[in-house]
Amino acid sequence: MKTHFLIVLFVISTSAKIFNRCELYHILKQDLVHHKLKYGVGKFICLAWHESHYDSSLIRKYKNGSDYGIFQIYNRIWCKGRLESENRCNISCNNLIDDDIRDDIECALMIASGMEGMRAWLEWWHSCRGTDLMRLETGCD
Repeated sequence: MKTHFLIVLFVISTSAKIFNRCELYHILKQDLVHHKLKYGVGKFICLAWHESHYDSSLIRKYKNGSDYGIFQIYNRIWCKGRLESENRCNISCNNLIDDDIRDDIECALMIASGMEGMRAWLEWWHSCRGTDLMRLETGCD
């Protein structure tokens, strides 16, 4: 008796996107108004540019962990990946590298509302703090 095996390979692909500044502005504006938060859209546009160049699929790997998505969210604290994590945002790291960035925004808002605020991201601290963030919102309405 011959047995034949059929191997079916399912490829799971995430749809990633590199946003432009105004696309990101409109998504952020809608989400920040929805959450009624004090954070200006310019803060997160600047953060996303300096962390990922608006690339929702970016993963940076380090010796002790990785940063995920458009805001480069650290997996050992904020999202669940292959390594042990606190998973404070209660989200899979894979959800942070697709083109639906609403969950990325929610996690980033949780991070920003913590004790460190926007200083939780070194790139924001070094590249965005003290700059004219309103200019990043200009021309997008």
